Amino acid sequence: MTAEQTNAIRDLIERLGGQYTLFDTDSDAPNGSESGSTSASTKKAHEFWDTQPVQRQDRKIAKDGPIHPDIPLEKVPREPVTLPEGYYWSEINVDDEAQLKEIHNLLSVNYVEDVDEMFRFKYSADFLIWALKSPGYRSEWNIGIRNTGNKELQGFVSGTEMDLRVNETNRLKMTEINFLCLSKKLRKSRMAPLLIKEITRRTHLKGIFQALYTAGVRLPTPFTICQYYHRPLNIRKLVDTGFSKVPPGSSLSALVAHYDLKANIYGEEKLIGQLGGNVRVRPMQAKDVPQVRKLLNRYLRARSRMHPVFDNDETVGHWLLPRTHTVYSYVVEEIHAGTNNPTGKVLDMISFYMLPSTVLSDSKHSHVNCAYLFYYCVNPEPVTVESCQSHGIDPTGLSKTALRSRIKASNSELVADRVRTLMTYALGLAKRDAHADVFNCVDMLDNNSFVDQLRFGRGDGFLHYYFYNWQLGSNSALTQRDVGLFML
Repeated sequence: MTAEQTNAIRDLIERLGGQYTLFDTDSDAPNGSESGSTSASTKKAHEFWDTQPVQRQDRKIAKDGPIHPDIPLEKVPREPVTLPEGYYWSEINVDDEAQLKEIHNLLSVNYVEDVDEMFRFKYSADFLIWALKSPGYRSEWNIGIRNTGNKELQGFVSGTEMDLRVNETNRLKMTEINFLCLSKKLRKSRMAPLLIKEITRRTHLKGIFQALYTAGVRLPTPFTICQYYHRPLNIRKLVDTGFSKVPPGSSLSALVAHYDLKANIYGEEKLIGQLGGNVRVRPMQAKDVPQVRKLLNRYLRARSRMHPVFDNDETVGHWLLPRTHTVYSYVVEEIHAGTNNPTGKVLDMISFYMLPSTVLSDSKHSHVNCAYLFYYCVNPEPVTVESCQSHGIDPTGLSKTALRSRIKASNSELVADRVRTLMTYALGLAKRDAHADVFNCVDMLDNNSFVDQLRFGRGDGFLHYYFYNWQLGSNSALTQRDVGLFML
């Protein structure tokens, strides 16, 4: 590949990674943008966070734990946070088609914006129902702000209860905060802190005093920061829509050849062989949920230090059973040798969700289909003490410590290889079944095992993970690799 072609691909990756911005630069919202300097607006935004129970970067903590103690229920305010005159709180009923459409309209116009005003996230009703109605969801945690005059929805935030394990010894009930959004006309109104305070009050009423949230910007203080990676699947369409451009000195054909799946990495027969032969890959079904839940919990616990705990099949089924145009999940199923008859054993699972972007510019395409990597799992310990010899590890003369070390290293290598093969398969499935034009992920869990080999490009966007009222000890910090929680 020539230097010009390499530069063209680098420019394309930067375009894919830096396309969107969250909120205005002077917003006080948690997902407002960040600059390198401490502007007056940044200081103003941090004035709010300085009053909140969030970890401080300049403080050393002996061990993990809450920042503030739990509040006795009788001391939690029963009245909602006071809003400015002309606005009122509104509990959003996502079962009501009209109210669901209001959320859709608010998010589509205000939640994530394209810097060049060429693209806009396209949230479907099915996607929002999937995201906001997980088992056990609380309708009172879908909170809106309305104008008293025209009743228009001008702000929104949602909370979802989750069971989270942090650093092995801490298993916590937390609230996952998502979709915090204000109308553009309210960006400088200081209402984002009011949304945060109100969702906090409502979760306290249910006895939950910790929360987790993400943002594309740095606030006080992330416990880890993941970087976005992007894998083009349909370069021609990305160029046609203006999502990507071919820089001078290069050519579209060079980019097409570089990212062609079949020519470079994707061959079904080869992948089946890499997965061990006697297997088949198919969409996940309801009958697979119990096995997938067990394998997913086992994988997350072995391969990460901060991850959800899935206690019931209903929750796994909600998040992972396929929904057309929303979430796609596949299992690797064992089959009897020489036949296509399944043994009933699920060996692996991988999933992704779809969130397209509407094309606002004059284009022959109405949208760009974006796939986002979701949960996946493989056997985290293919090598055991009993099976180590069949994997080339001779235990003779090794101490228990040395043997465990050899087995651990072998398992890490085998898991990385299998995740890479599984992800290779997923790229083809995303293009074939979901018609994805680009595949996105961040560098968490075992994702670094495939991003380079599968020609993902490093974006310039970052995802910051935050705890609310929980801090990590100085010796138990979390890295990207430790994160096992996928957020929409």
